[in-house]
Amino acid sequence: MMKRLLILTLFALAGAGAFADENNKPDPVEIRLQAIEARLARIEALVRASTTGNKMPEAAPGQIRVTILGEVNAPGVYALDSDSPIATLVAMAGGFTKIANQKKIVVVGADNKSIEINAKDAPRAYNLKEGDVVTVGESWL
Repeated sequence: MMKRLLILTLFALAGAGAFADENNKPDPVEIRLQAIEARLARIEALVRASTTGNKMPEAAPGQIRVTILGEVNAPGVYALDSDSPIATLVAMAGGFTKIANQKKIVVVGADNKSIEINAKDAPRAYNLKEGDVVTVGESWL
């Protein structure tokens, strides 16, 4: 709660122009704060969804369930065709956020082995399997 209050206070200052330079260009801190607020909103939505009885999507025959977390617009669990590429999962999750590090996508398989993938290589680098957890990292300004 205290972090949220701090972030909202910083946003109020940013809205008043406290973080703009003399040329009225937005400060990187302001951009970062906006990204943090967007992330908090997504996390709150996920928590709300998990506490309102939403179930995991049912996987039809020939489909798998895969989790995507991190810097995508709609993180969650998705059912998709088996051996689908990561690009399909990212598209289902609404694409990358503004601060996504597309060069660092980590996939942890059901066997707890992980692999790091660049989004440019993703279509041919790895086909998803049941139970994979994909995490899209955050880029730093």
